[in-house]
Amino acid sequence: MSTIITVGIVLVTLAFIFFFQLRFVEHVTNIGYVRGAAITARELSLYTQYNAHNTNAYALGHREHRAEFDVHAAAFMANLAQIERDIASGVLDEDEQEQIDLLRATRVEFDRSAQALFVAVDTNLATPSAANQAAVEAAWQETDRLADQLDGESQELTSRINDDFTRMRGQMESLSQQIAATELAIAVVLVAMLLAVQGMASQAVGAPLQALLAGVHSFAAGNLGTRITVKRGDEIGRLGGAFNRMATHLQQQRQVLETQNRELQQSLQTQQQLFSTVQQLSVPLLPIGNGVVVLPIVGHVDTARAETILHTLLQGVAQQRAFCVILDVTGIALMNADVLRLLIQMLEATELLGAKVLLAGMNGTMAQSIVAQDVPVNRLRTYRDLGSAIEAARSLQSLRNGTAIAR
Repeated sequence: MSTIITVGIVLVTLAFIFFFQLRFVEHVTNIGYVRGAAITARELSLYTQYNAHNTNAYALGHREHRAEFDVHAAAFMANLAQIERDIASGVLDEDEQEQIDLLRATRVEFDRSAQALFVAVDTNLATPSAANQAAVEAAWQETDRLADQLDGESQELTSRINDDFTRMRGQMESLSQQIAATELAIAVVLVAMLLAVQGMASQAVGAPLQALLAGVHSFAAGNLGTRITVKRGDEIGRLGGAFNRMATHLQQQRQVLETQNRELQQSLQTQQQLFSTVQQLSVPLLPIGNGVVVLPIVGHVDTARAETILHTLLQGVAQQRAFCVILDVTGIALMNADVLRLLIQMLEATELLGAKVLLAGMNGTMAQSIVAQDVPVNRLRTYRDLGSAIEAARSLQSLRNGTAIAR
C-alpha cells in the first residue's frame, strides 16, 4: 500500500512539473523568435540608410552605387517579408501588420522617387542644363525626405517589437517565479506525505531492515557464518532469504578456495623437491681415485644450470681434496658462448683451489667453436675421450706420488 501511495505522489509531482516546464519552454521559444524579429526590423533601418547613401552617391557622380541600391532594396524587402511571416505564425502581434503596410507603401514611394532621381542624373549628365539640374535637385530632396520617413517608420516598428520582447520577458520572469513557488509547495507537500508514509511503514519494515543491515555488516567484516533469521514472506523476507543463500554460497566457495590453495602449496613443495633432486642428478661428481674426480656434463646448459655445475664442482673439489678434475663434455648438446664461458670459469676457479682440469670428449665441432670464441687454447688440456683423460690423470697421480716420495 505504501508503495502505491509513493508512486502516486511521484506521478502527480512529475505531471505538475512537466506542465509548468512546458509552458516555460514555450515562452522561451517565443521570446527567441521575437528577439530575432526585432533584429530583422532593426536591419530595415540600416538598409534604408544604405539606400539613402546610394542615391546621394549616385547624384554626386558615383554610378557604381546604382547596383548597390538594388541589392540593399532587395534585402529590405526580404526582411519585410520575414516579419510578415512572423506575424502570420503568431510570433508577433497582428497589430504590427498595420505598421508593415505603412512601411511597404512608403517603400514603394521611395523606390519610385529614387528611380526618378537616377533618370534625372543621367539626363543632366547627357544634356547639362539649368532645367535638368533643377530636376535633379527636386528629385534628390524628395528622395531624402522619403528616406527619412522610411527610416523613422522602420525604427517605429523596431521599437514596437522591442516592447513586445520586453513584455514577454516580464511574463517569462513571472512564470518562472510561479514555477519556483509551485515546485516549492509541491516539495513541501511531497515531503510531508512521504514522512507520513514512512511513519506508517517504519513499524513493519524498520526492524527487519535493521536486522538485515546488521547481518550484512557482520558478513562484510569476515564473519562468513552470519545468517539472517527469516520470519516473513514479503519482500523483506525474500531479501533475507536471498542474503542467506548468497552467504552460504560464498562460504562454500571460500572453503573450496582454501582447499585448492593447500593442494597448490603441497604441489609446489613437491615440485621444488623434485627439481632439487633432478639438479643434483644432472650434475654428478664421481671420484675415481685418490684426488681425481670426474664431472660429466650432459644436455643443454643454461645460466641456472651453469651456476649449479660450478657450485657442485667447487664444493666437490674442496670436499674430495682433489688435485685433478676431469670434465667430460661428450654429452653437451651445443658448445655455445655460454658453455665456453662456464668452462673458463670452472678452469680458473678450480686452479685457484690447486687442482688441474682435463677436458674429455672434445670433438671437431667443439674445437671449431672454441677457436671461433678466441678461447686461449694453451690453457686447455683436451683429450679425445674419457679413457684418455683418465690415463692422463693417473699419470699425473703417479708423478704427484713420486714427487712426494722424493721429498
